Amino acid sequence: MIIDALLALTFFASLFMLWYRVSARIPELIAIPDEVITARLEEDSAKLRLFLLQIKSYYREEKYKHTFWRVWGKTLYKVHIGLLRLDNGTLNLLKRTRERTGVVNGLNGKDNVAYWKQLKEEPHAASTPKGSNKIREIRSR
Repeated sequence: MIIDALLALTFFASLFMLWYRVSARIPELIAIPDEVITARLEEDSAKLRLFLLQIKSYYREEKYKHTFWRVWGKTLYKVHIGLLRLDNGTLNLLKRTRERTGVVNGLNGKDNVAYWKQLKEEPHAASTPKGSNKIREIRSR
């Protein structure tokens, strides 16, 4: 409960500081003419367009196409390996956490044994829906 209060206090203090900083800058931002802002946006977009044009012209040259695809393939392969390592690390963390707490498949150790015994005794309990079963009603007639 104390942690919740401290987190709430930190949140509201951060929110107040953000409001204070932004409200102090608003008069300065209003004083900037719109022409300066649009010129800056056009300059940034022109730089991006030039960069993309260079990549496009580099790709269109046949002698560099193989290099481009090789670099792209290596990049995707490294991303793939990184995601596999992340997945493996997550699974290992989950396994260690379950070993420390004694929880297996969402059940404690004692409950786990009882759960599997119950499943062996009722072979079709997991596959059939709960409640009224139309197949059983038809077979009984």
